Amino acid sequence: MRPRFGMCPNCGSQVTIWGNRWKCGWCGRGGLLNPENATVTVSISWVHQVDLVKTWTELKNALKGMCPKPGDSMFGDLGKVMFHEIARGIGRAKQGPQREERLRALARFLRDVPGLGEMATLSKIQADETLFQDVAGLSEQVCGTFWERLISVLPVRAYYDNEGPAADSLSDLFLILGQLYEYCSGTEDDNGGQKRKWELQDAFTVHWGHYIKTHPDGTRAKRLLSRGELPRGEDICREILIADYARQLKECGIEDMEEYYSWKQIVAAVLEQDGLLGIAMWRTLLDTAQPCLRENEGIASNLLPNLIEREWLYDGDQAHLTPFLRALEEERFARQVFQSACVDMLQVDLLRACNRLESMALGTHLLDLLKSSPFPREKWRFPLEHYERALQKGLVLRGRRNSVRAAGRTENGQSDDGTEYSFCMVQIEGIPRPLAYLAGDLSLQVGDDVEVPVGRDNTLKPGKVLQVQEYTRATAPWPPEQTKSVLRIL
Repeated sequence: MRPRFGMCPNCGSQVTIWGNRWKCGWCGRGGLLNPENATVTVSISWVHQVDLVKTWTELKNALKGMCPKPGDSMFGDLGKVMFHEIARGIGRAKQGPQREERLRALARFLRDVPGLGEMATLSKIQADETLFQDVAGLSEQVCGTFWERLISVLPVRAYYDNEGPAADSLSDLFLILGQLYEYCSGTEDDNGGQKRKWELQDAFTVHWGHYIKTHPDGTRAKRLLSRGELPRGEDICREILIADYARQLKECGIEDMEEYYSWKQIVAAVLEQDGLLGIAMWRTLLDTAQPCLRENEGIASNLLPNLIEREWLYDGDQAHLTPFLRALEEERFARQVFQSACVDMLQVDLLRACNRLESMALGTHLLDLLKSSPFPREKWRFPLEHYERALQKGLVLRGRRNSVRAAGRTENGQSDDGTEYSFCMVQIEGIPRPLAYLAGDLSLQVGDDVEVPVGRDNTLKPGKVLQVQEYTRATAPWPPEQTKSVLRIL
């Protein structure tokens, strides 16, 4: 005997029905399905006894829970969604008395419900399993126009929290559609429509997530950031940048926003190409959060990461470092960076940059701002002497590296015998900066697609060669024996 499924009259959860007995796995209630147990008999809703008129009313109520004023057009599309699931189920039902019973019930429904009967006929529903696919279709690859419209009006927090009236109504909508499909298809082992429900809900979540990431609500994000709020699971800073700098990001070649998971990745990628634009984007966030930068440690630490690359300091890279120093000449920005509730590595490397580019007057002023910062020194990443030394001596390691190279040996003491190594810079999808690899025996050219190992676990990933250059052991950007090699050309 196969189990059937229904709804618990006590808690509303799914119950399992064996013969004339039912049991709820959630609250533990159970009983007999017979006339003496009237409450259970009346309250349990069997999926295989669906009332189509009631189902249509429940679908409309679920839509109202997500869209307070859906409008006739939205209700019309919801009707097409209902018929799509009915046609899909009828198309997969086995021939027999049960299927004929469903068709008779459907014929009565089409006759009795005004408006819907004009939208679809019984013969159309039986003939086309993909009825209204353009409006109602939903899978990981397909998102019908009804679902697109629904996604555009749902609140952002419902996506991240999966709770609240809108999220509850959305879950109800998918459950009703799942039960409707099971009723029409006659698949009694489908757990009360749960399988179809999760197929629809998982596909919807994929499209909803894509929309959230590519259609940010910049106004809402700025309002939250200005109040010092960082909602769980969201990157509102990323939303602000995408909303405010969509054109500039496209010009920088950053079009697929889903590749960049955080605002820091976006800014880092822009800084590589356009320092002034990257700093302008960073400052937009700092200006928005200005009211709480001095008091809110969470906001300050989130907005003041170390954006300085160590190689820029090693090489005295004016193209990348100068925009930072020019921006710090403005007092508002200087105070945001050096007098907020986060004193960490960023301030160290900015003072080193002042030393490296011989902007000691600016560095002295920045150090004075740091000394008068209201942020308690016991919470600083390093003691004050460390920041003073950063300005006075810069990056000491750079001088050591220059001296060992001048002596014709590497930093680990190995001599340079003049052997040349072919290094290449490879851009990997999802990683904002190119990584260095040895070409080995491969004859690589700029633009080649290659496969390389990435990370500690050496995950194989595709990449594109941006630069190929020969180095000796002493001049190499990284010790050859510590550098991974390109595996193959794709």
